[in-house]
Amino acid sequence: QLESEIQANGWLTGPASRDLVFDPTFDDKWQRALKSIGIDPAMLFGTAGHA
Repeated sequence: QLESEIQANGWLTGPASRDLVFDPTFDDKWQRALKSIGIDPAMLFGTAGHA
């Protein structure tokens, strides 16, 4: 199931960072992970549309 979800772009992947993975601070870990791969969390939307 995971493989098919990854192939369908259902997961966002990036390189692992020891500092990020093992940092006990969880409040902003998701935002820091996105920023580490060049994505600004403020630019994400909860719904999708059509252009």
